Amino acid sequence: MSKSADELFQPSLRDGWSKTKSYDINHFFLVSFFGGPIPLMVLGSRNAKWLKVPKQHINVLVAISVVVQIFNLVMFYLDNRDVLGEGNRTPLLSIQILSILLFSLYKFVLNKRFQQHRRTVGEIQGLFKPALLWIFIGAVIQYAIMGAAYILTESVG
Repeated sequence: MSKSADELFQPSLRDGWSKTKSYDINHFFLVSFFGGPIPLMVLGSRNAKWLKVPKQHINVLVAISVVVQIFNLVMFYLDNRDVLGEGNRTPLLSIQILSILLFSLYKFVLNKRFQQHRRTVGEIQGLFKPALLWIFIGAVIQYAIMGAAYILTESVG
């Protein structure tokens, strides 16, 4: 029952397999820490699509990212209105902690497929340039949203 050497060295992956690509998901920690939920959502969702994560999981990740962003707005509002007290660092700290927890969720969902990608393909895409770009874009979006929220709350209050 031994196979010939030619049979042993034939590719075992057949129809239905397509090559994946990925960023190093461990570096998403820095994206979440410095950029927050918006860059993590964009880059993490892109990476999930590249790794062929089921669409339902990607949708859940995006929905949770949006919830984290809404929480950030609520914390901004509370901080802006001094509801939590003057000089309270809770809003900033809670935003950072939630971003890191969001990273943990993305890592949990992507980790199995990322490890499989590393074993089969092994090629990792560079994250530095896209991360810088999306951290900048995320900051612009974040400040635009917070500016609009500030204007709306000032007109109401």
